Amino acid sequence: MVAFEVEFLRNKKGEYFKLADFLQKELLHQEGLISIERFESIKNKNRILSLQIWKNKKFIIEWKNNIEHKKVQRFGKDNLFKNFKITVSKVINNYSFNKV
Repeated sequence: MVAFEVEFLRNKKGEYFKLADFLQKELLHQEGLISIERFESIKNKNRILSLQIWKNKKFIIEWKNNIEHKKVQRFGKDNLFKNFKITVSKVINNYSFNKV
């Protein structure tokens, strides 16, 4: 599981979403991706969390090294992000409930 938390520079969130839409096309074809979701902070509208679920670490590393991903990441660091944090973690337990 990869959690990408980012806070944008002033008025840069929309520009990020344009790049994210472009990159999503590449990401959805990336082998090993199970799901991806994006959430906006309630307290800070300039902050989001992207949550990616991958089959295993091998696929996370492949995405990390993807050329288009690296280009967009560099552009974000240079032009869009105030700060960010990436957390890669392993799921220990997974509980679910489905009402039938």
